[in-house]
Amino acid sequence: MTDLKTTVKRRLSKLPWLDRWIRLYFLRRRARTTAYPRWAAIPGVDGRQWREAREAARGGPRVLLATNVGGYSGGATLEVSSARR
Repeated sequence: MTDLKTTVKRRLSKLPWLDRWIRLYFLRRRARTTAYPRWAAIPGVDGRQWREAREAARGGPRVLLATNVGGYSGGATLEVSSARR
């Protein structure tokens, strides 16, 4: 398997347009399928409950959340979940 992977990488390095196309294809596919949560499937995520929770937390201590995931999809998910109205 390692030899096959090395061979494919070496061949793709000679065709940068194909290498870029393949990388972008998989990046877009991951973003569409697994990069972001399915918000509708998360119980209790509706507008009314979220507004009530935010109002109850207003004036409370601020919290800094940090992630160690690469790419921006993790950061975007974190931002959306904490700022969702």
